[in-house]
Amino acid sequence: MARAVQINPRLMAWARETAGLSPEEAAEKLGLKSTAKASAVERMLQLERGERPIGHEMLHKAAATYRRPLIAVSLP
Repeated sequence: MARAVQINPRLMAWARETAGLSPEEAAEKLGLKSTAKASAVERMLQLERGERPIGHEMLHKAAATYRRPLIAVSLP
């Protein structure tokens, strides 16, 4: 299992918003899938609210998708 990374969830939301992506678009681009417990969009919003841990791989994918340096989305 991937180790979770500590991030500032508000920076994750900022990065998505300034990239011009809606939560729906971001969830799709990041490859989030719906589960029985939460839709892909809800899982995206949980990441942005700090309610769901984010792993290194997802963090790198988000930085690339949002066209932001990794440091911009990984600051605590």
